[in-house]
Amino acid sequence: MSSAPQNKPKKKAPSQSKNPSKQVKKNVVRKAMKQANVMDQVMSAQAQQIVESFASPLDAEAVRLGTVYGSYKTSTAKPFTRITPAWADLQTAGSLDDTCCFVYRDPYCAAIVPQKVSQNTIYQGNFGPITVAGTPSPLYIPYLSFLSGNSIHGPLLFPGRLPDQRLNWFYVGVAQVTINNTGSTSFGVSAMTFRDDVVTQLGNFTIAASGSQSFGPFALGTYFSSNIFSQTASSAAIGTLQVTISAGVVTPAHLALNGIINNSASAEAFKVYAASVMYTNTASPLNRQGKVAGIQLPAGSWWDQYLNFDTIADLESADSRDVVNGIYGFLKPTQPRDIDFIPFDTVSTNNLSTDTWWPLRRPSDFLAVAVKVLASSNGQDGYFTIAHAFEFRTTDPWREVEMAHISPHTVEFAMMLVSRCPQWHENPLHLSDIWNWIKKTSQDVYESVKEALPDIVKGATTVAKIGGAVIPLML
Repeated sequence: MSSAPQNKPKKKAPSQSKNPSKQVKKNVVRKAMKQANVMDQVMSAQAQQIVESFASPLDAEAVRLGTVYGSYKTSTAKPFTRITPAWADLQTAGSLDDTCCFVYRDPYCAAIVPQKVSQNTIYQGNFGPITVAGTPSPLYIPYLSFLSGNSIHGPLLFPGRLPDQRLNWFYVGVAQVTINNTGSTSFGVSAMTFRDDVVTQLGNFTIAASGSQSFGPFALGTYFSSNIFSQTASSAAIGTLQVTISAGVVTPAHLALNGIINNSASAEAFKVYAASVMYTNTASPLNRQGKVAGIQLPAGSWWDQYLNFDTIADLESADSRDVVNGIYGFLKPTQPRDIDFIPFDTVSTNNLSTDTWWPLRRPSDFLAVAVKVLASSNGQDGYFTIAHAFEFRTTDPWREVEMAHISPHTVEFAMMLVSRCPQWHENPLHLSDIWNWIKKTSQDVYESVKEALPDIVKGATTVAKIGGAVIPLML
């Protein structure tokens, strides 16, 4: 007797959600959260790259910070200079146990380092023809060229300017200035100096045809400028200005960015966003006794007030340590203009209208390092490595250009990280110190401040309620 076939239980069809849109919304939220995590990781990685470039411009990859609207393609560069300083406490006559270095965010005066000339040294610039029309006319010279002796300032010495002036001020500390009339008729000059934020009038002088007028030598930290206040009606003023440094003198050399002269034709605007200085002690182990101090000085400070170790080390925010392992420090931004583009003129040796100057009243903070050794040890062996990283706009087809892919808010977050990063380090350990700090700190800081950042920074983690469901604002 055959048994009746048993009915097997039927498989249930997949249940249909009573609310299909609910599952869709869940999928959208899940996708958004995944996307948010990716965006967080990208932002954190970009911020780390920026911090690395600020804290170690010589060793890290240069970055493109761009502008708020990102409308320009840009290129980057990382020039550096290694320079052995002269040893002379420029604030204490006769002392030979100190040296110093100042580092700035400027292409035309990127560093100031004491140098000693072994022979009479001359820098010279040409001016004219200049015609006076009622009021004195600036004796305009775009730069002084190295003529003979030791090229301590490099091939060109660029001038500084005061706000709202067209006068070019050339560094002439412990040097003599001579204005030569190379024309066939006389002209009059009014000469002046600038030192420690004070302009001093030297007077008016008439220089005969083929004649000259000398000034100085001047005190350390002095800059010189002049106006043409009269000239013979039949002939405009024409001549040269010479700065002569006597053999054996130690004077602070004013150095432009390494390579700026040969590469300036490629640049239309500059953003010198990072700078660093490192002192490397190369003395023998028995001759390494001494101290080194570093500090970031505020905008508007005058470098000639900080020429020796004691002056810097006594400041509350200075980092002072034993000189055995040297020192490394980087420049931290303190205001938006520190990472803004500045206009840039091509350095042209045959164009006297070139506007190649730097601000005498520094608008940004700068670095100062001073070293003091025991004079009896004769251990004055060491050098400074000065590095900069910059971004520049260019239309030169030989330069690699790209759009910046970093948002302004990522840059803002990175600036916060830079402000927290330890600034001064022993030379042999500075790279590992900085990179370990970045690796350890950046993600933790990002997680702690993410909710306080603008919505655009939080990206897909920003949500809103739409129709009762949590929906990401950025998908």
